[in-house]
Amino acid sequence: ISPYGEAVRALGYPLSIIARAGGFDVGRWFALRRLFRRERAGVIHAVNWFASGYSVLAQSRRAQIVSCIRNSHLPAGRLRQSALPPLIRRAASVLVNSERGRQLVIRTCKVPAARVALVPNGIDVDLLRWTLYEHCGGIADLQVTVVRALLVDHDLAIGLRWTPVNDGERVEL
Repeated sequence: ISPYGEAVRALGYPLSIIARAGGFDVGRWFALRRLFRRERAGVIHAVNWFASGYSVLAQSRRAQIVSCIRNSHLPAGRLRQSALPPLIRRAASVLVNSERGRQLVIRTCKVPAARVALVPNGIDVDLLRWTLYEHCGGIADLQVTVVRALLVDHDLAIGLRWTPVNDGERVEL
């Protein structure tokens, strides 16, 4: 439940954890369906591809799925790439955080543009990747992860982790 579970509970919200056995887990699907029915969920906010897929499969007839796709690429694997887009298409609406993500959802998942809402990410990861590319002496293939972003006295402080893919050494700012 790290890092947010305890904070969610401390705020007084119920938290249910449904473990996953690995791969597509039918038990997780049924457990999620039971949870949605028990809670009489009317709106389900599913973050990213797998949560969206499971939620669409488990939703009750009256529940609306709001899928939130926070990247601009499909998950790896042929089966995932063929199974997830039709499930995302069944969501009532899809939130994305970049224009590239919006285009991916419209083009690949065939979600009508009217059901896709763009809420821009406050951090341009592509610009950060270029800045780090220059900082790291031209290492072309960097995996950049924003690990925290804090607003301090009206200034944005960003915690980054980047991994040069060729040697695996992690650096954190």
